[in-house]
Amino acid sequence: MESRVEVQVSEDGLEARLCVVPGRASNREELDSALSEAGVCKGFIDEALDSLATGLADPNHACRDVLVANGQPARNGSDGELDFSLSRDLPASHVEPPAKKGKAPEGYFSVVIPRQEIAVYEAPRKGEAGWSVRGEVLPCTDGKDPLDLIGEGLECTPNGTLNATMVGVVIRRKGEELRVRPLPAEKRLLVSISEDSMSAKVRVFPGETGDANTLGSVLAQAGVTAGIVPDAQELLAEKLADPLFAVDGLVVAEGSEPIPGTDGVFSPNFAEEAPAGSVAAGKVDEKGQIDFRNRSLLQPVEADELLGVYSAATKGEPGTTVLGEPLPAPAGAERMPNLGNGIDKKKAPDTICARRAGVILYQEAKQLDVVDASEHRGDVDLSSGNLRVGGSVVISGSVMSNARVEATGDVVIAGLVEGGWRRE
Repeated sequence: MESRVEVQVSEDGLEARLCVVPGRASNREELDSALSEAGVCKGFIDEALDSLATGLADPNHACRDVLVANGQPARNGSDGELDFSLSRDLPASHVEPPAKKGKAPEGYFSVVIPRQEIAVYEAPRKGEAGWSVRGEVLPCTDGKDPLDLIGEGLECTPNGTLNATMVGVVIRRKGEELRVRPLPAEKRLLVSISEDSMSAKVRVFPGETGDANTLGSVLAQAGVTAGIVPDAQELLAEKLADPLFAVDGLVVAEGSEPIPGTDGVFSPNFAEEAPAGSVAAGKVDEKGQIDFRNRSLLQPVEADELLGVYSAATKGEPGTTVLGEPLPAPAGAERMPNLGNGIDKKKAPDTICARRAGVILYQEAKQLDVVDASEHRGDVDLSSGNLRVGGSVVISGSVMSNARVEATGDVVIAGLVEGGWRRE
């Protein structure tokens, strides 16, 4: 006789459902028989089965998709974790050669010392197998343990920390063994050069021991050839013998700035300023005009008399960068005054003497000469007319209003100046 009960099991085996159609009156035995024939043997929901058994006693009772059994799904484990507390100390290219096509090596490079904490360890969680309503075991996967990829130089402590056991560099790459690699002595030093190449600093990491030759080799590879600081060189030569020694920002080389040359200087052997009480008209300025506030007295000299000494400009001293590149020094400018015909040029430029007797005509850094001096007795006025002379002139009187004096050299006026004068 055909059963009123139809059993449906889900594809994943985690659910069993029943459908009941009208028919002859029945009981729990028919229900259990249908479930057994479908292979359902586990995870029964008693309340649902009791309700269905009661319904089967009614020939007209019918229902669909009644959940009567549940399986237990598998639970996969979770991976363990390492929560790293490292900083990225070294550029990858400093530790390893470039990868293919010049691409920088991948990874995370950190320098460590013994007993230094690397990471906090969290253990993986194991999975739990499940079962279907037919009693089948549903497999699970366990979480991955990151300690499976722990290599030389590392250990996990009972309190859950991952510590280093040696000096070296930790290289972290996804999916690869985590280990501490010894850091060669030359790799302990990382040199940085300033943008203007006037200083070089070094950062030293813990690692294998080194000496003065180690420092010299590293500086040479960085191109640092000049301005090595002796104190820093001596310190590193000593401290590199300690595998735990570390320092950052130590200046190991300093360039030298260029020293500009000095300008040439003429040191006159005569007074440039008028003595107190002088009534000189003034000193000729660079435009050939008189400055009434800066008076000079005509100074007579004899032939071969020393007028002054000239010190030539210097070239300066060039500087050098720490890379050995020269830095040119600006040369000083020559400031020898133009020497006139009254100067003995055979003795120039160091010693400057008068070639003839006369008076000194001098404009600082512009002109130096010995010229004749004329004397005008009395005033320059309408009775004498305007005065025009070559060289310098001494006027025993005054230059009156509307009168004019023109000279190619200095002018000394004993009296007042009401008119004007011009130096040609």
